[in-house]
Amino acid sequence: METEAGRAAFVHAAVSRALIRAFGMVAANMERERHGHAPAYGEEAFEALVVEEGIGHNQVLMALRGE
Repeated sequence: METEAGRAAFVHAAVSRALIRAFGMVAANMERERHGHAPAYGEEAFEALVVEEGIGHNQVLMALRGE
C-alpha cells in the first residue's frame, strides 16, 4: 500500500468486511427474535467488529497516513 489510493482501498475493504459481517449478525438476531429467542449478538459483538477489522478512528487515521 504505497499510494494514498491503495491505503484508502485497504480501509474501504476492511469497512466492507465489517459491514457484511454486521448485516449477517443483524439478520441472525432478527431470525432469533422472530422465533422468540434472545439475540445471538449483543452490543459487545458489534463493537468487536471494529477492533477485529482494525477500523477504529485511530487505526483508520494511521492506515490512511501509511503508519
